[in-house]
Amino acid sequence: MKTLLSLLCIAIFCGMVPSATSQITLKPDKDTISIKDGETAVFTIAITVPKDFDATVFLTAGNNDLLSYKTEMTLSAASVNYPYQNVTLTVKTREGYIPKGVYGIGITANGKVFGCYINVTNTSNWRIYQLGVTGAPTFISQDNENNYWCNRYYDGGLWVNTYNISPKNASKFWLNNSNQKIGGQFTVMAIDRNNGKKYFGGKVGVTRSDDKNITLYNTTNSPIPDNTITAIAIDKESNVWIGTNNGLARLQGNTWTVFNSTNSALGAEPITGIALAGTTMWIGTRNGLVKYDGATWSRISPSNSSMPAPFVWSMAVDGNGDLWAGLGHKIDTVSEFGGPDTMIGLARYDGTNWNLYNNTNSPMTQSHYVNSIAIDKKGNKWVATSAYYFLTGSPQTSPVVYPCGLLKFDNNTWTAYNKTNSPLYNDDVGWVGLDNSDNLWFSGILSAQKYWGVFNEAGLPPFLFAPPTSVEEQPEATDGITIYPNPTNTTFTISGADNILSVKLINSLGMEVSRKSLVVSGKVEVDVADLASGIYFVQMRTPTGMIAKSIIVSR
Repeated sequence: MKTLLSLLCIAIFCGMVPSATSQITLKPDKDTISIKDGETAVFTIAITVPKDFDATVFLTAGNNDLLSYKTEMTLSAASVNYPYQNVTLTVKTREGYIPKGVYGIGITANGKVFGCYINVTNTSNWRIYQLGVTGAPTFISQDNENNYWCNRYYDGGLWVNTYNISPKNASKFWLNNSNQKIGGQFTVMAIDRNNGKKYFGGKVGVTRSDDKNITLYNTTNSPIPDNTITAIAIDKESNVWIGTNNGLARLQGNTWTVFNSTNSALGAEPITGIALAGTTMWIGTRNGLVKYDGATWSRISPSNSSMPAPFVWSMAVDGNGDLWAGLGHKIDTVSEFGGPDTMIGLARYDGTNWNLYNNTNSPMTQSHYVNSIAIDKKGNKWVATSAYYFLTGSPQTSPVVYPCGLLKFDNNTWTAYNKTNSPLYNDDVGWVGLDNSDNLWFSGILSAQKYWGVFNEAGLPPFLFAPPTSVEEQPEATDGITIYPNPTNTTFTISGADNILSVKLINSLGMEVSRKSLVVSGKVEVDVADLASGIYFVQMRTPTGMIAKSIIVSR
C-alpha cells in the first residue's frame, strides 16, 4: 500500500496538486500608465503568496524593445521574503529615443509571467536611433518620391538602403529593415532632380541607379581619375561633377571631362567638397578654394587673398551665394581620417571678404572640427562639430578639445545643442543634412557609440515615430529569436525557433491563452485572429532557460 507521502508526490508530479509557485500572483496598482517620452512611470506591485508559503520570491522585469530604446527598468527588489511587502517597478524613458506606442513589460515571479504596460506619446522634436559600435550613416538623402536613401556602416562596409516614410507607407523607415544592396562601399550621394537618377560614390568608383538599371563607372571603364570618390554634385543641366582623391571629373550625358592643370586651376589633387551656387561651381581642396563660373577658373588661397587657412574640410552655399566652409591647416601629413591636422573654425566667403567664426564669436574653439554644414530654407546654418583628437608636437602633450555638439547659426545668434540640453547621445556629430521638408538629419559617426537621428524645431512629422508593422520589417533578432510582424492582427511568426522546446501565449493577468501554432520550415506560426486587441507575452522555453517577448495584437 502506497504511503500518503508517495501519493502526494505522484499527484504533484502529474499536476494533480498545484505547486505553491503556480499560486503566486503579482498585481500592479495600474494596468497601464500613460507618459510622454522622457518621463518616468512607477508601478507598485502587490505580491500574493499561498498560505504557509515561506520561500523567496525572485523577480525580474524586461522588454527587449524598451531596452533597445535606452529605457531603464528598475525593480526596488530582485528577491522578496516574508512578509512579501509591495515592490515598485520604475520605467524611465529617454526623450527622443522611444517611438509612440503601447509597450508591455513582462514581470516574472519564480518563472511565472505577469504584465503591465506603458502608453508612450511623443512630444519631443528629436528622434534618436542609437546603434552601438556600427551603423551610423554618413549621408541621408530624400528623392523626388520622398524615399529616403542612406548608407550604413556594417562590418567595415557601407551599403545603400532605401526607405519610404511617406504617410501612406510610414512604417518602412527603419534602419534594420531588409536592404537594397547595390554593391560597393558608399560614402557620398547625389540625386538628379531633373530625372531622379541617383549617384553613389565610395571606394569603387561611381554607381548610377535609375531604379531599373545600375551602372558602375571606375578607372577601368572610364576616364575618372580615381576610384575613391569624395564628393558628387549635379548642376541644373544634369551634369554630374565628381570629386576624387586624384582630381575632378564631369559627366555630361555619356561624355567625360577630367579637369587638371591643362584645362583648369586644379591639379591631380584630393577634392574635399563641391558646392553649387547658380552657375558657379566651388571646389574645395587641401590647398585653397577653386572657383569655376562656367568660363573662367581661379584658385583662392591664403597666398592671394585673406582666406584664413587653406584646407577646406567642409562646405555649403547659402541662398545669397555666400560660401560657408570649415577651414584648417595641413602641417606635415593629413590626419588619419583624411582631415586637416588642425582646424581654425567656420568661415564665410562672399566672393570678396572672409569672415571667421571661432572661439571669439561662436560656441566653437578654433580646434573644433567643422565636419559638415547644412543650410535650411530659412537660411539657418547647421554645423556638425567633433573633438580635436589629433595632437601635434613632440612630446604630444596638447590637451584634447572636446566637441560642442550640433550648432545653429541664424546669422545673428548661435544655438548649441549638446548632450546636456538635448537628447543627443553625445557631442560628437560627424554629419548633418536636410530632407525635402527641412527635417534636420545628423549622425555621430566619430564616437565609440554610433548614433543618428532627426530634429525639427517646429516639431517632427508623426510618421517618423511609427513602429514597424509588416513582415518585411523584421526587427533585429535577440537571443537568436525574432517575432514578426509586431503589431499583428491575424498571425505572427517566431523565427530562430530551432531550440525552442515549448511556446505559451500569456495575457496581462498571467493566464495562458491557448492558440493554434504550426511549425513551417523551422519557424513557428501562431494564429491570434480571435484574440482581443492588447499586449500579450510569448513565453518560450529553451534548453538554457525561459525567454519572454511581448506581442501586440491590434485591429
